[in-house]
Amino acid sequence: MAEEMEELEPQQEEFELEPISRKVTLRLRVGLKYETVESEIIEVQEDGKVVLISPMSGSRPRPVRAGSKIQIFQEIVGGKDIETEVTAVEQAFSAEQEQWIVVAEQVGFETEWAVRSREFVRERCNFPVQLAFRDQAEDGPFYDCKTEDLSGSGMRVLVELEDRSLFSVGEELVVILDIPDILGDSGEQIVEGHLLPAFPATIVRRFVLDTRGGAGVQCILGIGFDNWSEEDEDIGDYLLRYVLKLQIRNQALQQD
Repeated sequence: MAEEMEELEPQQEEFELEPISRKVTLRLRVGLKYETVESEIIEVQEDGKVVLISPMSGSRPRPVRAGSKIQIFQEIVGGKDIETEVTAVEQAFSAEQEQWIVVAEQVGFETEWAVRSREFVRERCNFPVQLAFRDQAEDGPFYDCKTEDLSGSGMRVLVELEDRSLFSVGEELVVILDIPDILGDSGEQIVEGHLLPAFPATIVRRFVLDTRGGAGVQCILGIGFDNWSEEDEDIGDYLLRYVLKLQIRNQALQQD
């Protein structure tokens, strides 16, 4: 696998993970009682600290004491739901964000963190994917579909099926992604695309969009990538770099 992936490591410039806003539900002690409030994760730092929008009362922040416990709940399509507890470190006004924030830390080792940068970097895209059931990975059948979005931890795909009983939640797959180049304004190559080797994934959600009559169905599958093995971790690193660059490119196009 390492030899197959050598081509996936062209010289690419390094760049920071950009803050990505994601809506979450928090349960925390505000003042003298516990409350459930809506918030957003605006950054996941490299040391695992999570930056949240502070609970507010009008224009004033509602006090969150250092050391207090915060429960975070979030549903991630194409990935595993987040339900975890973090510890508040500080509450402050962020000049960069121009709003009050709460910084909280996750406990344990990095492999135990429920909130990960990789899961909070997701971008819409549309390119070919092939899926196969894991026990049929050698000879197929292979099912052609298109991506709806992609992250370092999973993706959503649109698939049309003649047999509506196919692809249930929990079924184990292999995924083959045919990733296109990311091009600049003048057609220059920003990131080289690749036909990636097959890697393991699991269906975590299934949304029916159109029954089309009869037995057929059109649906969106939420697919979570399995934990990367040592042989496959360079695929995971490539996907995260690709999604970050695609996100930067799409933002630039929106500003033009």
